[in-house]
Amino acid sequence: MVSRRRKAGVGVGAVGGVVLASLSPAAHGQAACPTIGTGQVSATTACTVSASAIGTTAAAPVAITGTGAGADVTASGVTLSLGVANANGVNALSGARVSLTGGAINTTSNGAAAASQVGLKAVGAGSRVVADNVRLNLAPANSVSMQGVRAEGGGSVTLTQSNLTVGAAGSGRNFNNGLVATGAGSLITGSGNTVAVASNFSNAARAELGGAIELSSSTLTATGTGNAASGPVAAAAAVSGGRIAIGGSGNLLTGGPATMAHGVFVSGTGSSATIDQATIRASGNNSAGVAVDLGGIATLTNSTVSAPTYRGVSVTGNSDAMLTDVSVDSAGSAAIALGSGSRMSITRGTLSSGGQVPTVNVGGVGSTLTTEGVAIVSTGSANAPGIAITQDGLATINGGTVDTFGTTARAQRVKGVTAALPNARLVTNGLAIHNRGDEAIGVAADDGGTIEINQTSVLTDGRNGIGVYAGVDPLKPNVATVVATASHIETMGEIAHGALAQARTVLDVPARVSLTNGTTVITHGTGAMGLRAVSKGRVEALSGSSVTTEGAAAHGAFARNALSLVLIDNATVSTSGVGAHGAVALDAGQVSGNRATVTASNADAAALYVAGYNDTFTAQVPTGADFTASVLTSRSGPAIAVAGPGTVTLAGSTVSGVEWLRVGSIGDFPTLPPPEAPIARPEPLPSVDDPSTPPSDSVAPLAAPLPAIKKPLAVGDVATVDVSASTLTGAATTLPGTTSIVTLRDQTTWHLTGNSTLTTLTNAASQILFTPPSAGTFKTLTVNTYTGAAGGIGLNTVLAGDNAPSDRLVIDTGTASGTTGLTITNAGGTGAITQRDGILVVDAVNGGTTAPGSFALARRAVAGPYEYRLYRGSLDGSQADAWYLRSERDPSPDPPPPGPPTPGQALFRPEVAAYLANQRLAGQMFVHSLHDRLGEPQYVEGQPFDKAEDKPRSGWLRVVGKWEGSRSQDGNFKVDTDSFLLHGGAEFAKWKVASEEDRLHLGLMGSYGYASSDAKAAGNPASASGKVEGFSVGAYGTWYQNDERKLGTYIDTWFQYGWFDNKVEGDTLPTVKYHAQGWAVSGELGYAVPLRHDWVIEPQGQLIYVDYREHDITEPNGTRIAGADSTGLITRLGVRLHRTYVRADARKWQPYVTVNWWHTSTDSSVRFNEVPLGTLYPSNRYELKLGLNLSISTRWTGWANVSGAWGAQSFHQYAARIGAKYTW
Repeated sequence: MVSRRRKAGVGVGAVGGVVLASLSPAAHGQAACPTIGTGQVSATTACTVSASAIGTTAAAPVAITGTGAGADVTASGVTLSLGVANANGVNALSGARVSLTGGAINTTSNGAAAASQVGLKAVGAGSRVVADNVRLNLAPANSVSMQGVRAEGGGSVTLTQSNLTVGAAGSGRNFNNGLVATGAGSLITGSGNTVAVASNFSNAARAELGGAIELSSSTLTATGTGNAASGPVAAAAAVSGGRIAIGGSGNLLTGGPATMAHGVFVSGTGSSATIDQATIRASGNNSAGVAVDLGGIATLTNSTVSAPTYRGVSVTGNSDAMLTDVSVDSAGSAAIALGSGSRMSITRGTLSSGGQVPTVNVGGVGSTLTTEGVAIVSTGSANAPGIAITQDGLATINGGTVDTFGTTARAQRVKGVTAALPNARLVTNGLAIHNRGDEAIGVAADDGGTIEINQTSVLTDGRNGIGVYAGVDPLKPNVATVVATASHIETMGEIAHGALAQARTVLDVPARVSLTNGTTVITHGTGAMGLRAVSKGRVEALSGSSVTTEGAAAHGAFARNALSLVLIDNATVSTSGVGAHGAVALDAGQVSGNRATVTASNADAAALYVAGYNDTFTAQVPTGADFTASVLTSRSGPAIAVAGPGTVTLAGSTVSGVEWLRVGSIGDFPTLPPPEAPIARPEPLPSVDDPSTPPSDSVAPLAAPLPAIKKPLAVGDVATVDVSASTLTGAATTLPGTTSIVTLRDQTTWHLTGNSTLTTLTNAASQILFTPPSAGTFKTLTVNTYTGAAGGIGLNTVLAGDNAPSDRLVIDTGTASGTTGLTITNAGGTGAITQRDGILVVDAVNGGTTAPGSFALARRAVAGPYEYRLYRGSLDGSQADAWYLRSERDPSPDPPPPGPPTPGQALFRPEVAAYLANQRLAGQMFVHSLHDRLGEPQYVEGQPFDKAEDKPRSGWLRVVGKWEGSRSQDGNFKVDTDSFLLHGGAEFAKWKVASEEDRLHLGLMGSYGYASSDAKAAGNPASASGKVEGFSVGAYGTWYQNDERKLGTYIDTWFQYGWFDNKVEGDTLPTVKYHAQGWAVSGELGYAVPLRHDWVIEPQGQLIYVDYREHDITEPNGTRIAGADSTGLITRLGVRLHRTYVRADARKWQPYVTVNWWHTSTDSSVRFNEVPLGTLYPSNRYELKLGLNLSISTRWTGWANVSGAWGAQSFHQYAARIGAKYTW
């Protein structure tokens, strides 16, 4: 019977995810429960309580007791009154079961009697209390150790739709608890309950020592005061291995409003709280929404946590917390606080705070925070960052946002995220940071903190904001570092810098900001600098990063004070505002660039400004910048500006601007901003591990100033600029009262675009190239002291007569020494003979001097037909240290006669002779006579052909080599030529053309010729060469009278058309190539007369008309070459004497001698800038030729000759010819 009732009496169900018990209808109809004392129930079997009210006494302090496994007590609508200390409403012991439906449990005790009362209690394994819709009120004034529901020793209590009130507001150590599960296996489950506790050191729900509480859709409220020694007040507490699980919907957990009254409290190893779909509230000092310590674990999902005066979620003492889709708000403290050895992960959700403390505060050895997609909001002012990582803390923030709205208070700036003190480390990935208040800092690393932001965006809206910042406090040897990778940093207000590093220490400990892998910095607003390093700070832009500023005086990079450095490595910096320099090094600051591109686009803005000191500043020592493989450009101002003692080093770089360099005093440039107040060191944040530490209200002192560095004695405004392997474009200006010391080394090229002044210039293996004049205005480079070390200077000069305009180097008061090569570029001069001093190119003024040999022409200077050479000193000796260009030959070593100097002879260039030689050689390359072409054509008469029927055909080839030379008629030019000709053709012969014996030859021919000439000009050590390469095609015809002795008259005619590729190469001058074409027609008449002993004399005459056409050309130096066409007649009168010997085998050989007189009347001049020059070759030449013709066989004939020709002007020509013909 008992067993049957126990099976039917109570079932087990699940409500809201929590295991609950429900009353079974089978419980009705049981026997009435036995009573004791004044009606108290004490049962060991199944029974039903029949009384409607039961009280307690000292003798019977428990209203209903079930004992043993057979006890199954059911009560409905019963009111239980607890009137003595230690009274219990219901006890289930030793496996008993007690079920209550409806009814109430109240205390009637006051004073000392209101102590240690328990409404419902299950003790021991298998013991169980099930209560539904019960009203419990144990709330007398000053009650102590009251408990609404208690499960211990493995007992369990199931509570549904019930309302519990335990304890009343009072003083003292109350220790009242609503629900208590204590001991391993002890369990309280419930749904739809309301539990309120109002006393000190009390909990609405408390699980301990292995006990567990599982609730759903419940409201837990705890009011009262707690402390660290006796424990906090908490709506839900899991301690010493206890476990609390709260789920379902509509859960409300409230702690406060007194001190240390938490919403959820988890403490001790093995303790845990799992909260889902709950609203957690805590109010009062040191009252956290969720507090986890001493190894506890808390898991929150889909919940809301609010703590207006203290932390939303506090995790300390090697504890863990996991939050997913949780909203945490703390109006006056941190939303999240994570202490030593503790770990927390947050996924999605919102974290917000409004106090002067961080929204997220992580600190202590081993503290680790990881977030995914969390929105973090700080509305507080002063030291109220969105995220703060302090000593030894670590946080990894993935995605999400940080928004701050506060402004500065107590000299403390609001920060988006910060890491401060040694070993504090923060890593962000894909985070978006937005600061909306003035003077806010997006990212700040202080005093040993390290921050790494990856693919993170930082935006500050207000005035005086800072995108990223690293700072080190005075006397603290800690490094502060921010590394931004592939991130975007943007500021919108005035004086709002993109990145700032400030060491604030007398120790050599850097504060460093490093921007890398394409990070971008953009600032908008007046004075908003891109990169700023002060007081030993270091800022780096690396690996494709870029910096852009858009406001007036918004410098791209700024380094101020000794040991401060801005490094730009493979990065770009650009500014667009008026007075916004690309990079500034000030007061011993340093700017360094490698593969950097720095551009300043507006007025009064330099790409680089180095300012040694300003009398209003503290630091007054030399300042410097160095750039390697970089590009510095200013579109309106100087590319590099230097004021005060400063040094600039350039290597392999390109610098360009209207001025590439301007040296002056501080007052010569737009005023730089005075030093900004240093960023105050951050106030100490509240200790995460000591919840009793309130935020500091003290004013944080500003950083200690650096010791003053006195201005060194006798230090003026001296700029030292060292340039190696670089390209410079623009003028260089040294303003009065300042000194510039410039060294150009290692193939540096300076394109000088305007008048320039330097104090000291060293030109070592480098080039200074004056750009072409504009509107006829030439430029000067004025130097006090100039030293050449195998350097070069390129000047633009009108190569004409005396005093023609030219760029100039001017030595003012100092000296010029060493060796420098001058390269002269003709600026439109047509060339002329200088009559006096010539053209001034190097001047010495105000006592300036130049050493002999300090200047020489690096390349020849030519214009028209003239050559210019460099001379030191004027003709009258008045300008002994000046240097001139003169187009005259060196004067005779003989002493000049007394009186004014006489003009020298013109100095011509050898290329004139090369052009003239090419003209002649191309025009006459293919000129020849009959016997030169074919040897002895009459040999065909002895070959076995039928004159009546045959038309002999033949092919022939000959080779000619010539060596010739000549001088011009005026003795100014000399040329020597070697030439080669390959000439061949094919023909046929026919007899009986006009008579029975005559014979006609008709043929086609082609030629290839090459000639190379060496040309010289009198008094000129330079030489030139001319080269002609030509091809021709042509036809010829020859008629022989063939009298009875096969002698008599012959007539030979030919026509040829040729194409020529010509070039002229002058020493150190560019090669000039040009084309030509021409044709020639020849008629030759001869008559062979027999002499005694078989000798034959043959008078000859030849008339040749030549028409050679050459394109006009302009040389790279500007000389126009024209008028080289050559037409006219070439005549030859000669006589040939020969004898033919016939061998027994019918072979023949014919020695001969020929004497010729050649006369040429073709055009033979060329105009050089309209100055005609010619007469390189004589008109008449006299030739002697010795030759031999052979009939080798019935088919083969051959010929060879050598000749020499001579004429006026030292003309000579020697030639050798050899040829062969095959007939069939």
